[in-house]
Amino acid sequence: MPEWIQLDGYFFDLDGTIMLEEQALPGVPETLGALREANKRILFLTNTTTRTRAECCQRLRRLGLQVELDEIVTAAYLSAVYLSEAQGEADGLRGRRSGDD
Repeated sequence: MPEWIQLDGYFFDLDGTIMLEEQALPGVPETLGALREANKRILFLTNTTTRTRAECCQRLRRLGLQVELDEIVTAAYLSAVYLSEAQGEADGLRGRRSGDD
């Protein structure tokens, strides 16, 4: 077994690593297939602000790659997750403070 396949998960940038414009780079389908066959966790990262996770997923599928929506991580998505969690924490703090009033 190649040494690189011993890790539990892999995080790939999309543009320039998985694909260039509308083409998968050479070896990408085979590499992703080997990782999936070995039951490895795969995530795809992009800093795009012009495409949603669903659009990124569809784009990869058009290239013939097996991709699930929950494997796509965009800057906007992470920002939304962070803000949602921060808001929840702020609400909790406000709730405790207002109870002390």
